[in-house]
Amino acid sequence: MLALCQEIKRDLAAVVFTDIREAGERRWVVTFSNGRQILIVACPPFNRFHLSTVSIAAHPTAFTRKVGQYLKGGVLEDVQMRVLNPGNSLSVKDLLMLDLCFLVKGTQMHLLFELFSSFRKVCLTDQEWRVLASDAPNAESDYLLIEKKGLEADGASELVSADVEAKYAALERQAVISHRVKQGTKQLLARLKKMQARLISLEEENASGTGWEKSAHEAELLKCHFAELKKGMKEIQVEDWLKAGEKVTIELDPSLEPQEQLKYRYKLSRKLKKRQELSSLFIKDLENEISKVKALVDQGSLITDEEALGLWETQGGVQRGPSVAAKKEKEHPFREFTTQRGRKIYVGKKDVDNDALTFRFAHGLDLWFHAANTPGSHVVLRVPKGEVMDEDSIQDALQLALHFSKARSRGEDEVVMTECKYVVKQKRAALGQVNLKSHQTLYVKLDPKRLQRLLGKKAS
Repeated sequence: MLALCQEIKRDLAAVVFTDIREAGERRWVVTFSNGRQILIVACPPFNRFHLSTVSIAAHPTAFTRKVGQYLKGGVLEDVQMRVLNPGNSLSVKDLLMLDLCFLVKGTQMHLLFELFSSFRKVCLTDQEWRVLASDAPNAESDYLLIEKKGLEADGASELVSADVEAKYAALERQAVISHRVKQGTKQLLARLKKMQARLISLEEENASGTGWEKSAHEAELLKCHFAELKKGMKEIQVEDWLKAGEKVTIELDPSLEPQEQLKYRYKLSRKLKKRQELSSLFIKDLENEISKVKALVDQGSLITDEEALGLWETQGGVQRGPSVAAKKEKEHPFREFTTQRGRKIYVGKKDVDNDALTFRFAHGLDLWFHAANTPGSHVVLRVPKGEVMDEDSIQDALQLALHFSKARSRGEDEVVMTECKYVVKQKRAALGQVNLKSHQTLYVKLDPKRLQRLLGKKAS
């Protein structure tokens, strides 16, 4: 890392800062006026930083925009590794951070990246180490460092950014392959489980079909003693030629006529025989498919390149995209909002949307909201299975229910809340009209700040 600092400092010293953007989970790209860029990754197990020559997809965030405003026109003055003040027994590696020092209008600013710590924060500080911007919501007001000077290289190193980039590119490709193999294997094992359950069912069906010969033989015995059959008989004893004339008892249906007794057994015999023949064919085909799927599962652990992976996924019919349920969740006509806890809230736009949201899209345990005394949109707060919804997310949903109703102009009113399973629709009821089996009513007053966060704009 110290060698990489020296390389970056040599290649970018006094070069003007252009931009900083986020390039995925805990990844940032810092670009400069000469077209060079530094990639910083604080996402295990790929933690690193280096100069990069590849095109990297990145996007601005509120934090990176703020940093960009502070560093506008600044030049890179120094690049160092520093150590956080631990206050505990963490190892030095856990406390390492990259310091990109910029000179902006004669003032030093430090862009600090915690590479290995538990929180892996990114902060911009002034020359007194006071925090100007941070991607952590509760960042400390300043930084305490063990070494203000930074760590010094204790010897020359041949390591350069190109080596690091090539090494980690290979590791990340392998990680992607491993992830896809894992997901594909999961799908194959789920399919295998269903096929094995189906095989057990078919084997049971096949076993039940073995009785066709007995039914046919009983029909032949009854045919030979047809004159003795009478309606209302529950059983009859006859000599069985297959058992050297031994007497056997055949149970009868007393509600059937003698001719119907024979027809019933002949028909049952044909049915059971056909079932056995078909199930035998299905069992054979299913056993072959099970063998193929098991072989594919075994092959997955041996895949090391993308070409083999693509062939394996094709052969196994592995679905790489989102599941059908995930697609339905993503593709919908409703307004969608996200709470601070990451919960999803959906709001109907029209009456037809309201019905679709409440009765087709929502789950039974999702929370449902609607303005109590006035027309408005149906609002659904998605509740993950097995979880209890937090109060802050509920408050967000209450605000949206009031905002998307006729009571919005009044700024306050009552809102009903219930679980979706308690919302019912009467036959021939108009679109959007529902009845509630159970609910609670809450008084709500519009909160402009909360609405501004949810709507992404000033709430009117």
